[in-house]
Amino acid sequence: MTDHKLILDAGPFKVGVRTVDSVFARTLDFFYRDALSSDVMQVLDYDISIAPPRNLRRWIRPQMLFGIDGAVPFEPHPVENAFPMFEWGLNWCIATSAHRYLMLHAGTVAFGDRAMILPGTPGSGKST
Repeated sequence: MTDHKLILDAGPFKVGVRTVDSVFARTLDFFYRDALSSDVMQVLDYDISIAPPRNLRRWIRPQMLFGIDGAVPFEPHPVENAFPMFEWGLNWCIATSAHRYLMLHAGTVAFGDRAMILPGTPGSGKST
């Protein structure tokens, strides 16, 4: 297995991403190609791993774990959900630690160079 080590430049955050899953690595490259580098000598805000568990779920109905700085805060997800799990986990990392930034639980509608923020409670239909 090849160990993929990439750095995602996510605005004010430098995110290290490690995985042995080539499909996940290709998907990350597809969506974030312009924001990825392999310069592992950078100071990271978050060190994330997407890896299979160390049990039979590695091979039977494969699953992946989201790891952050050596901790695994969530239950494993099916391997086909590895990329959404990464994005959910990264959002969680930022929301629970980057308190120096304004964060809104909101949807956005954009037209041209203008946008409208639609704040709301969870489940209120902001994304529909």
